[in-house]
Formats: sequence, C-alpha cells, structure tokens
Amino acid sequence: MQTHIIEKQICDMGYGKGEYIFSNMNLKQVLDWFEQNLHDWGTIIIQFKDGDILRKFDYDLYNNSQFYHHLSWEYSLLVEKIEFYYCFMNKDVIIYLNK
Repeated sequence: MQTHIIEKQICDMGYGKGEYIFSNMNLKQVLDWFEQNLHDWGTIIIQFKDGDILRKFDYDLYNNSQFYHHLSWEYSLLVEKIEFYYCFMNKDVIIYLNK
C-alpha cells in the first residue's frame, strides 16, 4: 500500500488530504496493514457504498498502541478506496467498502 498526498498541509492550523493506493485488499488486510504501519492517532470511519457507517473508532498508534475495531464477517468485504485527512501526527481515515 502506498500513500499519495492530494493536498499538502500548508499552515499550522490547516490540514492536508491524501489517499492510499492499493489493489484487491479486503477490510481485514487493510486494518492489519494500518496496525503494523501507521504511527499516528485519529479516527477511522468504515463506510458502506450507500453511505451507511459500519464502524467509527478512535485509534492511537503513536502513544498507546490502541487499535480496537472488533468486527466479524465484515472483515472479508473488499475495500474500494481509502482517504485520509492529516495534521501533524493526527490522521483521520475513511475506508470506503466496495459493497
């Protein structure tokens, strides 16, 4: 998975926008990758294609290694795209499911 910055953060009070580039990953693979590779804190939203939110949770992989999402059958769902908004060590992530 690769990070692509769409809009850079240009000031202390602003934020930047980016996306993750990947191919054929299910939700479990994405969440596992995040847990092993992110060094940030923020919120993760997992959203169905129709806009309904499956799960929204805070995470802290910068200070406390907290990353609790607790799903079941949803782990096998394919991910369509992943966007994020960042400001320094804070990163809020939106995971869009393919279903």
